[in-house]
Amino acid sequence: RQEIEFEVSDFQAARHLLEALGYQMSIMYEKFRSTFQLDIVEVALDEMPYGTFIEIEGPDDASIQVAAAILRLDWSARCNESYISLFNRLRSEQNLRAENLSFEELRNASFSIEKLGIKRAD
Repeated sequence: RQEIEFEVSDFQAARHLLEALGYQMSIMYEKFRSTFQLDIVEVALDEMPYGTFIEIEGPDDASIQVAAAILRLDWSARCNESYISLFNRLRSEQNLRAENLSFEELRNASFSIEKLGIKRAD
């Protein structure tokens, strides 16, 4: 997926701009991210309210696959779903009342890799 990232120095101004363009906030999610550089790819360790994930971003599939091999990750276990998609599945399957993917809203819920429907890559 294509991502366009940019820095925002004033969160409220950015939010007002998006709202003026007709966008509305539909969901909020939290994560703690640590990033590392491995040759030409960026490796991010994302701690989500329902688990910890490795995200590899690079210029092309080949460089991402090489990084996964260096990290000894099982390429066949990769997950192309978004964090929101996984969250929506959990909400549906577990009848969660959480509206946002936040540590606070999910503090009493328990999750497993099986409940997410994905395989471990490590």
